[in-house]
Amino acid sequence: MNLRRNSPEKMETYTTQECQEFYNQIRSLSRSHSETEVAQKLGFSDAEVFAEQLDEVCEILQLRRPKFGRRILKGPDPEYCITASTKPTITGQPRMPLPMEILRHLNVGPGDQLHFAFEDDGGVVLTKA
Repeated sequence: MNLRRNSPEKMETYTTQECQEFYNQIRSLSRSHSETEVAQKLGFSDAEVFAEQLDEVCEILQLRRPKFGRRILKGPDPEYCITASTKPTITGQPRMPLPMEILRHLNVGPGDQLHFAFEDDGGVVLTKA
């Protein structure tokens, strides 16, 4: 598979794994940045080249193109608290169990406050307060 990095003249071949990593980078940045900002952060001098490569990667991986920019639904973010038990649980409405790897990633423990923000594409942004 061929993707152009930084200039149309320079062609490089990327593996499917590299395409997935590229897509994952874009997806994580797309939540809070515009398409142009993401292109700049990834070192692309031309937004059109970036857009073409993204389209190609999405086609190869058979994934939809990520939406760009902040997409939080209007309304206050619900606040939850982690309770100490045999299985970490978020109290509040609704009551939800969380996998340990998420808690480790956020570096949270019993008593820490978490904020949830629901996105219009069904995603949830979870942050430590």
